[in-house]
Amino acid sequence: MSKWSNVKRGWRTVNGQRIYFDSRGEINYFLYLDWLKKRGEIKDFVYHPPYFDFSKWVKHGLTRYEVDFKIIELDGREWYVEIKSTTRLDKMDGNSRTKIKRLRKYYDHIQLHVVSTYDVQKLNLCGIISDWEW
Repeated sequence: MSKWSNVKRGWRTVNGQRIYFDSRGEINYFLYLDWLKKRGEIKDFVYHPPYFDFSKWVKHGLTRYEVDFKIIELDGREWYVEIKSTTRLDKMDGNSRTKIKRLRKYYDHIQLHVVSTYDVQKLNLCGIISDWEW
């Protein structure tokens, strides 16, 4: 059992860096991407990359969106991942739905994947990645 098994969010030290994670799914996905990077399967990744700004089009309400992860492939292609408890837009809270819809509308060239915490759990890398939290 991981030393973090009862913690859903909080500060962690990963690769000598102190990072605040919003959920156990984000912690595990970070560890997964770090593992892929070390294996040479991706070039790099960024946790909480610079936000997408909607203020040019939206004057009230949610005017920015900070996605959970930016993944940079070996060939330089980039895509983004948002970790949620569900991948179904109709089951998400209103703010999440709005941010994702606005990103897809105003930044339609951006490739966003919504990954559920269940899908992260199914990776089941407990014996492969130390500190995996499930």
